[in-house]
Amino acid sequence: MARYTAALLLLTICASTGYAQQPEEVTPKKEDSFEAELCKDKDAGEWFRLVAGEGDNCRDVIQCTSSGLQAIRCPAGLYFDIDKQTCDWKDSVKNCKLKNKERKVKPLLFTDEPLCQD
Repeated sequence: MARYTAALLLLTICASTGYAQQPEEVTPKKEDSFEAELCKDKDAGEWFRLVAGEGDNCRDVIQCTSSGLQAIRCPAGLYFDIDKQTCDWKDSVKNCKLKNKERKVKPLLFTDEPLCQD
């Protein structure tokens, strides 16, 4: 009887340690997916706002970097100018309602065939 109890105890211990050592499923972190979604259409070094509006919202901006998100807040009396990409006097900044710079279409410099017909 003691032999069966010892065998059962040994089997239980082996089963529980084997179960605990199974590799966990790798899932992307919520922060990584949020960061990827924020940065997908942004150029390197481009500052942007999460919230558009007046007041203190106009002082806070974020930039996507290779090491993650970087946030700054302009000093008191200054707002962030999205077009100039710098802090400026709050009376000079007229684009607090914009979240990011206007996107311009980049020209096609190399094509297989000429774009203009003669």
